[in-house]
Amino acid sequence: EATLKYFKLCRTEEEISTCLHVEVCWLYTSIHDESIFMAKAIDGLQQSNPVLAQELQCQYHSHTAINTVHIKCLDCIEMHADFTGIQGS
Repeated sequence: EATLKYFKLCRTEEEISTCLHVEVCWLYTSIHDESIFMAKAIDGLQQSNPVLAQELQCQYHSHTAINTVHIKCLDCIEMHADFTGIQGS
């Protein structure tokens, strides 16, 4: 029983050291790519449908505020002593 718990603990630490680091990098990249995509989409709509462009801009502004919170959390994770992934992803 104790051995099983020990190996589960080891596996958990291994998972944190690999999967978490990959997920942090993935989320940073996703937020960055989405911001570029949305900026292009809004710019593209400015001429053809300015009302839709304005609405999309308002919706994305709220989304950006949430992304800012996520980025702050990711920054805190990266600053943790046990984080061994690439910082500033």
